[in-house]
Amino acid sequence: MKKTLGIFISIAFSMALSMSAFAGQWVNRAGDWFYLRDDNTYVKSGWFMDNDGAWYYFDQAGIMKKNTWIGNYYLGSSGAMLTSTKTPDGYLVGASGEYVDIGSEKNKLYMNAMVSWVLYDFYDKNPVSTNFYKKRDNLTSNDKAFLTYAYIYNKKDSRVREQYISGDYYNIVSQADLMSIMRDLTGSSNESDIRAFARYGELKGGQYVIEGSGSFGDAGIAYPAYEGMYVSIEGDRAKVSGDLVAYNGSDRYTPVKRYTAYFTLSNAADMGFLMFDELNVQ
Repeated sequence: MKKTLGIFISIAFSMALSMSAFAGQWVNRAGDWFYLRDDNTYVKSGWFMDNDGAWYYFDQAGIMKKNTWIGNYYLGSSGAMLTSTKTPDGYLVGASGEYVDIGSEKNKLYMNAMVSWVLYDFYDKNPVSTNFYKKRDNLTSNDKAFLTYAYIYNKKDSRVREQYISGDYYNIVSQADLMSIMRDLTGSSNESDIRAFARYGELKGGQYVIEGSGSFGDAGIAYPAYEGMYVSIEGDRAKVSGDLVAYNGSDRYTPVKRYTAYFTLSNAADMGFLMFDELNVQ
């Protein structure tokens, strides 16, 4: 991926500098596109949002760029910034248009954690020889409630605040934000899902009070190893694969199965614009 300018532009910053408040018209000259504002000046050296809501980038000469990276954002063949898709050179960009680095430590840790939570105690209740398969569309209310609890307990999220109450730490989140987090993690949330979450937190004045101290729980009999986890792109999904390791009785974990998981693109920046989609353990 080329970042020849060495810049990492945020959409919020681009919006602040945008000249999209001006009306105007597109002008084509010898195959190059320009944008002429009503004050008879051209958009140059920056980002511009057209009336269709798409973002474009113009160089110092006022020429609209296309089929190229500008910092962490890719401009398609029409010149519009691509969002929530795979670029022609094989990278993923999220809902904001920003490059999704699936190989970053943060995103690898998040995906490994999600795989661990989707599996959680399955192999405490079933023989290690048992295969496992789960799709996002098949998550139950109990599954979604647990994944939301596990995420809130283990990860930092701007929608959750920590509070010290009577000698212990608790995570505090509004009901609306709880449903938002659940949607970001699992694709949906409803009243049944929220009722299932009641086992993990007490609702007080529209906010859930969730225990935030103590041990979340051990790895269990088997868990997906982070070491050796391989990350790639398949279609328009992030793919992670690795070893499922199990306790061998001598204070060591050894590989017993292989797992493959897929994550689709999402709107959630806190989750790296990635959402769990599918897990297969064989």
